[in-house]
Amino acid sequence: MIKFLPIALFVLLVASIVSCDTYQKSQSSANYAIRSIILDGNDTISERDFGKFISWQCRDYYDGGKTLVEVGIFEDPLYEEYGFVLYDGGNKGKTTGYIRAGLNHRWNWSSDFGNYSIVIEPDGTGRYYDFTNVPEGESTTSKAIYKCTKR
Repeated sequence: MIKFLPIALFVLLVASIVSCDTYQKSQSSANYAIRSIILDGNDTISERDFGKFISWQCRDYYDGGKTLVEVGIFEDPLYEEYGFVLYDGGNKGKTTGYIRAGLNHRWNWSSDFGNYSIVIEPDGTGRYYDFTNVPEGESTTSKAIYKCTKR
C-alpha cells in the first residue's frame, strides 16, 4: 500500500494541475469575444474561421486620440502572407499582403487609385506610404506617422 502512495499522490497532483489549467483556459475563453471584420467591401472575416487576429491600433503620433488605422495579421500559419488594414477605427477595410521585413512589420495593398504600405518599426512607430504617381522603382517619403500599439 505504501508503494502506491507516491504514485497516487503524483496522479492526484497532475489531475489537479490539469483541471486548474483547463479552468483558467475556459475562464479566459469565456471573456474573449470572437471578432469579425469586413474586408474588400462585403467579405466578413471571422476569427472563428481564420484564427485569432493579431493587430496594431495606430493613432496620431503627436496627439494620440482615437484610432485612425488598424493593421493586423491572422494567427493561423496558413494565412501568414496575408493581413488587413481597417480604416477610421472601424471594422471595415482591405485585405493586404503582409511580410516581416527584418524587425519591421509591413502591409502592402492596392486599389483602383494606387499602391499603399504601412510599416511598423520595433518601437511602435508606424509610417504610411502612398505610391500613387511614384514611378516604379523610386522611393517616396511617408505621408503620415503614427504611434501603434499591439491590441
